[in-house]
Amino acid sequence: DTPYNWLVDYTGQKGITFDMLYNADEVVDSYGAYLDPTYVLIDKEGRIRLRKDGFYYSFSPELSDLILLIQQLINE
Repeated sequence: DTPYNWLVDYTGQKGITFDMLYNADEVVDSYGAYLDPTYVLIDKEGRIRLRKDGFYYSFSPELSDLILLIQQLINE
C-alpha cells in the first residue's frame, strides 16, 4: 500500500468528502498545522479566516458560527 491508498481507505470509512493532503510539509509550515487534524478555512483571496486544531467535535459548540462564516464567505 502506498500512503495514498490508506488515506483513501480512511476517508472512505469515515465518510470524509473534502480534500485531504498527505505528506504536505510545505502546507504544514505555511499554515502552522502541527496537529492532526487541523482545519483551515481560506477565503477567496487566500486569507485564513479560521484555523482549528483537533477533531471537529472539539469545536462543535461553535458550529453555527462556522456555518454563518462559510455562508458569508460564499456570498462575498
